[in-house]
This record gives sequence, C-alpha cells and structure tokens, in this order.
Amino acid sequence: VGKQPAASVTAAPEETAEPTPTPEPTPLQFTTVDTSYFDDALFIGDSRTVGIAEYGSLKNATYFADVGLNVYVAQTKAIAVKNVGTVTLPQLLSQKTFGKVYIMLGINELGNDLDDITAKFSSLIDTVRAAQPDAIIFVEANLHVGPSRSSTDATFNNPRIDKLNEKLAALADGKTIFYIDINELFDDENGNLCRCQRRQHPCLRQVRPGLVRLAVHEGDRALNPKNRRRPAGNCFRLAFAVMDHIFRFFSLDAVARISA
Repeated sequence: VGKQPAASVTAAPEETAEPTPTPEPTPLQFTTVDTSYFDDALFIGDSRTVGIAEYGSLKNATYFADVGLNVYVAQTKAIAVKNVGTVTLPQLLSQKTFGKVYIMLGINELGNDLDDITAKFSSLIDTVRAAQPDAIIFVEANLHVGPSRSSTDATFNNPRIDKLNEKLAALADGKTIFYIDINELFDDENGNLCRCQRRQHPCLRQVRPGLVRLAVHEGDRALNPKNRRRPAGNCFRLAFAVMDHIFRFFSLDAVARISA
C-alpha cells in the first residue's frame, strides 16, 4: 500500500505587536507665582522695560533695558546693568544664568519692514538660546497706543502693531518659547489703549482687585482718577507697577515645564 501524502500544515500568521503609542507631553500651564519666580529672570526691552525696572516690584530680576533700544542694536549696544556693570547682551548672557528671559522690543522699530524686524528678533532669540539653553523665553507683545495716536499716525498705529505682534507670535514654539499678550488687559472695546477714568476701569477687570491704581492713557496726556491733567509719566509709572503684577499671572509654571 502506498504512503498517503502528509497533510499540509498552514502556519498560523504571526501576530504583529501594536506599536506603543508615544505619550502626549503634559501641556504646559500658566499659573500665578510670587515675585521670587523672577529672581532668575532677565528682561530685555526699551523704555517700557526701563519703567518696569524703575517703578515695578520685581527688584531681584535683571534688566537689560534702555530708552530707544531696538532689535537692530540689542546685541551690540553696551548698557548699564544693576549689580553687573556696563555690558553688551552677549556679555551679560555669558556672565549669569537665567531661568527665564522676557523680550519686549519692536515699537521703536515700527517704521522698518516688519519681516526684517521679525528676522532680527528671531536672531536675538537664537543668541539668547545659544547662551542660555535651559531658559524659558517669553516673547512679549507690543502694547497698543491710544485711539487718537492710532488714527493719525501712519507708522505708530494699532493695525500695524497687531501685524508685528502676529509675526512675533509665530516665533513661539509653545515648548521653550512662549508668546504673551497683555493688550487684552489694557485695551478698550475697540482695541485701543484704554482711557481709564476710574481707579478700576472695566478694561482692567482681569487684574486682581486692589492692584490697579491706573489713571488715563490718551496720546501723550494723562488724566488721574480725579480728572485733573498731569504729565503722562505719572500715569505710566502706575501702569508699569501694574504690568509686573500681570507678568506674575502669565508666568509659566516651572514644575509643569519639567514634567513635560
């Protein structure tokens, strides 16, 4: 009797293991902090940052700021820095370690090409990142101007400021570079720097009660809460004191960053 052919055995298909999904990074959160958060902070800016340094309460932060500072000279101009001396920005970055760096520049450059301003701003960020690889970088929006200035000035007007801010916002990656815009706290319902005639105007409703003693911003003039004319500088001193409180509310939680 001939042998029967062996029955063919079909091998079971190998099971392909499902790839392990990459966990989503923990979203970075903004949170309220106290002034000690800014002890290792560097603020880079023009006259507005000078005002924060002189009239704000973040006294342990470092300020590389000068009236008229702009992105075209920010990396080469030597500026007097408290407790450091007169240094250029690269020198300062090489001498101290910062946990976070805030940059508010652009308003003095507004007459230049916006793409060129943005490119110079991006180069400034690259310089900061190379020298401070572990720092969180905050790109700050340029503040709006009042309605009378915006409607009559071909250069310093809010639509143009918004265009520049939009370009600067695109430099943020949401990981180590963040964009913060406090215009919503100072704008009126038309998107202009608000005219505040009471101690707490609705345009500042998001700021904690008791922090605001802000008078009026309107062109180059200012009104105090009693509606008397005073030099604008008195008003802006108060505004700068408010702004450093706002920075606390828009500060990135370092713990959230580490856990990401």
